Amino acid sequence: MYTSLTLLSLFGTRAYAWGALGHETVAYIATELVKNETRTWAQGILGDTSPSYLANIATWADSFRKTDEGEFSAE
Repeated sequence: MYTSLTLLSLFGTRAYAWGALGHETVAYIATELVKNETRTWAQGILGDTSPSYLANIATWADSFRKTDEGEFSAE
């Protein structure tokens, strides 16, 4: 796996954004991999006990940077 990632990085000269679908997909995968105590902690902090608690916030930073308050973080 690491060899594949290394080879891909050699050929990729530009970074491409994932978009909402990419962020949410990674969040769903992460949801399946976190420990139970981590899930409980994160759900408590987020105030979201749904099974998709990470996917629900996966695009927050992208949305925030488009607001007046978050404009500073766009770059």
